[in-house]
Amino acid sequence: DALQHLGAYEVIARLGLEQEDSNIVLFGNMTLSNLLGTGESFILKAQLGATQSYVFRYFNPWLFNTYHVGFLLTRFFDVETDTFQAQSIGVLRNGWETGFEYPYSDELKMSASYRSVDSSEIETNVGLTPYQTRSIRMTLAYDDTQVENYMTYGTSGFFQYEQGGHIGSLNLGGLDYTRSEAKASHFFKLGTATVLAANTNVGLFLPSSGQIIETEYYEVGGGTTIRGIVDTNPMQ
Repeated sequence: DALQHLGAYEVIARLGLEQEDSNIVLFGNMTLSNLLGTGESFILKAQLGATQSYVFRYFNPWLFNTYHVGFLLTRFFDVETDTFQAQSIGVLRNGWETGFEYPYSDELKMSASYRSVDSSEIETNVGLTPYQTRSIRMTLAYDDTQVENYMTYGTSGFFQYEQGGHIGSLNLGGLDYTRSEAKASHFFKLGTATVLAANTNVGLFLPSSGQIIETEYYEVGGGTTIRGIVDTNPMQ
């Protein structure tokens, strides 16, 4: 980890390694905070390995520099091996997300966002027809975790509901589906240099139109595993 204060703004950079099955994964992120003096964050994340993932995120907790309502804009790009009709398939995902967050308190926040993703097959010939998902997400999140000596302690969790395609008479485009998810994590402090992480995650995915690859349902492993280090991720 690296932390540097430059005048009124702050730069944080992190880099790490982990192993997934027989693959080595390199992951890292860099956060630039308050560069414009409005409390905003510019976040760049990358993961290299069997799955390649790149994310750029802008988050400002003050709408129009006046209202305490957060604004998010995210651009992401993923290349990974997935499963479709019981066959291994290479998949490219290219998408973006924008939304707003309302903080009830420092720990409890509610957010709403619009998400658009284009998915297509690459490097294989399984026969996946390119498809799109256009959806609205509603999230209620709680997080009282704290960081001490680069280690995370406390409790976090969220409930998320997502509707894609048709919402009543409104047609967002893309596939029709409903996805809901709840997750809770607790980091137990064991001494001065050890953390025990416990996690539970449940969800329901109901596709109602079109073909879809399996990990559209839920993502596990890689950049979504529990890590006992802080990871700046607004509106998660």
